[in-house]
Amino acid sequence: MMETIEPLEDYVYEEEAPMVANTSDAEDAFRHLHYWMEQERQVKVHAKAEIDKISLWEDLRLIKIAKKRAWHEHALRAYMESTRSKKLELVHGKVSIVMGRESVQIEDPDTFKSWAVKEGYLNLLNEKTTTTPDKKAIMAHFKDTGEVMESVTIERGPDKLTVKLNEHVVEATPITGSIESGEPAFD
Repeated sequence: MMETIEPLEDYVYEEEAPMVANTSDAEDAFRHLHYWMEQERQVKVHAKAEIDKISLWEDLRLIKIAKKRAWHEHALRAYMESTRSKKLELVHGKVSIVMGRESVQIEDPDTFKSWAVKEGYLNLLNEKTTTTPDKKAIMAHFKDTGEVMESVTIERGPDKLTVKLNEHVVEATPITGSIESGEPAFD
């Protein structure tokens, strides 16, 4: 049976966390942390559900609008083609038909490369070679030799506190006091 934890909602959290003096206090801290992590999960689930609804509404509205825009754009294109115009400038807007740009598409680069070499069109091939530092190899070299290489800095990120809650349901101990009053913060 999970105990109601309303006092956690009303507790004024200070900048400094209370001292954990023993394992019982640590267990209380875990129970309270579990409560807040569950609150966080519930907020995220609720927000995601609302965001999904809004995204669906947006998608459906944009699909309808896109169809209507395409209908009007098609009408303008048809008019431009029927009058053989390249450009039309009226009070409510401008429309023009610009010839599409040509581009090269290579379906099979290996086949094209073989053909270009066989036919002597090496000028149609562009060979690129890139060399970049291998960070894993550099770290391994540093760990093996201790050598600090030129223009290389080995950095360590900040330490990170990892807390893993057990999966079983735990009862939270309500907070009954406050740090400022000098009363015990946990029962």
